[in-house]
Amino acid sequence: DAEQPAVAGATAILAVSSTPTWSPAQTVPFSFQFNGIVETSFKVSSTGVLTFTTSAVAVPTSTPAVLPSASIPDKSIMTWGVEGVGANDAIATKVYGTAPNRQLWVMFLSYSVRGATAGSSNWTYYSIVLEESSNAIFFVDQRINAGNGTDGCAIGIQIDGTTAYQVAGSPNVAHLSADLPDATDNKYYAFFPGPQPQYDAKG
Repeated sequence: DAEQPAVAGATAILAVSSTPTWSPAQTVPFSFQFNGIVETSFKVSSTGVLTFTTSAVAVPTSTPAVLPSASIPDKSIMTWGVEGVGANDAIATKVYGTAPNRQLWVMFLSYSVRGATAGSSNWTYYSIVLEESSNAIFFVDQRINAGNGTDGCAIGIQIDGTTAYQVAGSPNVAHLSADLPDATDNKYYAFFPGPQPQYDAKG
């Protein structure tokens, strides 16, 4: 799909929010395990945090920190450090593929770069992807125009207040993609559960 403020077939779960807020709880559309436990629902903050702790009340601000952080609920996945305050900003979901190899994409569409002047030309596109069967988690870096804002996020997974896994450089991981509205410049980070291979190699 084109990387634009609207994606055909996607379901919007949160629109513009002048202050940090959570989306309504959403259903995971297939069996998915996080840290070895099946999770059936999640919600997403306007600051880039997806959590399976749907009872969480406090919303993380848009200023990211090193993980683990007391600001993040247990059982969370994040591209923490964006803002959903622009006129076109939205979080949407879409399922791709067929069972048992589907992916749920949670897309931050035309999101605002942290600290940018209101009304300025800036946007950031990230997606958090949950994969059926493998229980893998992907963070897809899709598109950036930082304008006069700050391009940098904490990208990773927080199990609880003492255990987390983050991309090197968090909380200031900058985009590696450019501003192309398609997948040709996309990059991604992948987190795989269970025992890891001895060598980090891929054919």
